[in-house]
Amino acid sequence: MNQTFDHTALRGLSELQVHKLLSTEGYNELPSAKKRGFIRIALEVMREPMFLLLLACGIIYLISGEVQEALMLLGFVFVVMGITFYRLPGGSRQLKPSDRQPCCALTKQVHLP
Repeated sequence: MNQTFDHTALRGLSELQVHKLLSTEGYNELPSAKKRGFIRIALEVMREPMFLLLLACGIIYLISGEVQEALMLLGFVFVVMGITFYRLPGGSRQLKPSDRQPCCALTKQVHLP
């Protein structure tokens, strides 16, 4: 397994092929993420199974008459939800791909007489 890679044997695309691919496929760019608003983040958090389970437990505590326990549980649930609201927009910015696009070597096709 002592094979070497010969990069000089590689041939790139001609200018015509590049223009054709650019017109059909577009630029080689990473997709940009859409900004999520407050309501969308709230709906995402409220759909999480753990949030729904804790909310249901708090409601059961209220129905059973354990008001103090229900308020404590629901209070902590909403504190965690608030932390999620605070952290999620910053976290999504951190996970956003950098502004630098992938780069590659480009060789211009030159026709010599």
